[in-house]
Amino acid sequence: MAEDGSVWLSLSIAQVATQAPSIVLQAALLPALTNDAHQARAKEIDAAAELLQAYGLLFEDHLGHQMILRLQTALSSEHQLRTFSDSIHSSVDLHRTAMAIVAATVTATRCQRASVTIHSTSGRSSSPNRNLDQRVLAVSGVSTLDPRSPPVRKLAKLASIVATLKKPLIHDGQDHDLPPQAMEALDAHLDESHLGCLLALPLELLRSTADVDATLESESEGLAMPSGAPVGVLLLEFANPSALHSAAPTATKLTATAAVALRNAAIHSRLPFRRVLSGLRSMTERRGLAGVHRIVWATLAFVFIASALMLIPAELTIESTGTLQPAVVRGCFAPRDGNIDDVLVQHNQTVASGDTLLQMHSPDLELELRRIEGAVESTKKQLIAAESARRRNLNGSSSGRRDSRDGVGSDSGGNHLAAEETQLQATLDSYLEQLSLLRGERDRLAIKSPLDGVVLTWQVEQTLRGRPVRRGQQLLRIAAADSPWILKLELPDGGAGHVQNARRELKRELDVEYVIASHPQDRLHGKIINVAQITSMSDEGPVVEVIAAIDSPPQGLLRAGTQVRGQIHCGQHALGYVWFHELWDAICLHLFF
Repeated sequence: MAEDGSVWLSLSIAQVATQAPSIVLQAALLPALTNDAHQARAKEIDAAAELLQAYGLLFEDHLGHQMILRLQTALSSEHQLRTFSDSIHSSVDLHRTAMAIVAATVTATRCQRASVTIHSTSGRSSSPNRNLDQRVLAVSGVSTLDPRSPPVRKLAKLASIVATLKKPLIHDGQDHDLPPQAMEALDAHLDESHLGCLLALPLELLRSTADVDATLESESEGLAMPSGAPVGVLLLEFANPSALHSAAPTATKLTATAAVALRNAAIHSRLPFRRVLSGLRSMTERRGLAGVHRIVWATLAFVFIASALMLIPAELTIESTGTLQPAVVRGCFAPRDGNIDDVLVQHNQTVASGDTLLQMHSPDLELELRRIEGAVESTKKQLIAAESARRRNLNGSSSGRRDSRDGVGSDSGGNHLAAEETQLQATLDSYLEQLSLLRGERDRLAIKSPLDGVVLTWQVEQTLRGRPVRRGQQLLRIAAADSPWILKLELPDGGAGHVQNARRELKRELDVEYVIASHPQDRLHGKIINVAQITSMSDEGPVVEVIAAIDSPPQGLLRAGTQVRGQIHCGQHALGYVWFHELWDAICLHLFF
């Protein structure tokens, strides 16, 4: 020890750097105060000790302040990590989790753009590392992603290479020792993104809990991937290298939590009936135990109803509309253009085959008859004159001999007259044949009944008398007297398939149940005898005509054209299909096609 106590002071300062300064000073200076040789210098030593003690207190404050700063930094980092974890674990939906990861990463690292990819499970890739192919889930600032667009495809390719390397990829604008495939994918992506710096981090699940605190141990336990392959890749893009290097430690800390959230969301997205279960969980949380009971009873009721709809058989019926008609109906048609001069029958009148029903008059036919009759008379006169001339020519022998002496025979004039007579006779025959045909057409102007039956046409007198008609126009309808009655149904085209399938499967004629519009309380029955193989158009749309024979209908209800509503029975089917087959057909037609 020096006489001035410098050794003690330096020792005290060295100990202050590591221990409590007040205790060290007392241990070092109290022995000096009891030494009689240094009583004179006690005041100087006390002053030095007080100064040293002040320095120690200041240094202690400095160390405490540094410790507080370190604790605040650690607390801020832990708070940031907890906030990040809370935000990305708020949902188990895969796409919402991915969007939360990129949004929280941008906030924590202040990067310009963040992207998240995950394993592609399509299995359609032909690359050797197909299991490590990545699919882009979310990009910050982009609401909708097109997986076929060049930027997204290049980003997925770069992420696949990072997942294959299983280590971070850092590009800060300088050359790095990277594989050629990685450099090629990186350059292609940077050309699209126009940002010079990139940090790609594999999102790997923790293999052990030795490097995490107790709060993360319970969350990460059992989540390690046996293959060691990353769950996905987190890509951060920066505008300058300094921002990249300052954000790299923070981004690295976030990868473990992001990997857990992404893996949980991926597992949840593959759960069957996850939407139904999520809805039940939400209802349970909102309504408590009473809500659980209601859910259970509602589920049981749903299962019971669904089972009943699938297991209980019922008759499938296809509805249609139509009319009652006699099976044998004949029409009377106008033989040519003309007018109706006389009407000899009335509605519902019984007629016999060959009875005259209507009398027509055709001015054109009468005019043609007069012309042909005049031509016949004129041709007859010309024929008589030619015949007289030929006879005179034969009797004129003197003229004949004179012609012979001159070199011209009398037979020449006779032959000429004979040829003229033959031509006139042929013309007359033609006119007579035309006259016969025209007279036959005039006879057919008297329209006769084609069979024994009843006139079905309503208000014949008021409708036809004096009316001009066209050739081929239907004037009357006659139903056979002994004709059976049938149903003519117009089946909607959408129900024709059910009827055809039922006829083919049941191998019998289908039953028809119908009601007459004027007597809906009477349910009548019949059987299908024919289904048209062509679709026609009606006021209600495309329809298929179905003909059904009816079973001894009441005579008082038989009127041709009576409107009916029928139901065609198409066999037994499940009750749910019987009730909702139209809805199912509409869904198949408009949704699945």
